[in-house]
Amino acid sequence: MKKIISMIIITLLAISVLVACENKSEPESQEVVAAQAQEPASTQEAAPASEEPKKEPTIHTGVHVDWDAVNSPLWNEDIENKLKATLNAIAEQDDKKLNEEIIPDSNGAFDYILQNQYDFKKVSDVREDHGKVLVKVDHDVLMPGSDEIQSGGNYYYFEKDADDQWQLVAID
Repeated sequence: MKKIISMIIITLLAISVLVACENKSEPESQEVVAAQAQEPASTQEAAPASEEPKKEPTIHTGVHVDWDAVNSPLWNEDIENKLKATLNAIAEQDDKKLNEEIIPDSNGAFDYILQNQYDFKKVSDVREDHGKVLVKVDHDVLMPGSDEIQSGGNYYYFEKDADDQWQLVAID
């Protein structure tokens, strides 16, 4: 008989625990629903309205370089014209024009750069390295999917070809 009474008590305790757990989650949800029903309608509608729409960053795409400010004995009209054409092609995201400015064996190698929007600001460095003239152009850039404009710069590598003409050989 003691065994039967013990089993009944254990069963009742287990049922009580299960019922207590089940009822505990329901009153909370009922309280939340009741509280929301008591709030004025204007308060419920104000929450979404208070969220401001996300602003898209604005970049002034283009070439805004003061070419007269470039001061280097390495700087010359041929490099300037080639660089201007290259930067305009990038700003316009024109792969055909860009590939016309780069040496033929690099055709298409720099098309990835056209995915971004650029605001070219200034030539910040002109130097020679192993027979090449390196020209750094500072810019702001907006990358696809980004909500932030970043500042940076790329080096444009120029080298004379067999005909003694300056060619753009790399962008880094």
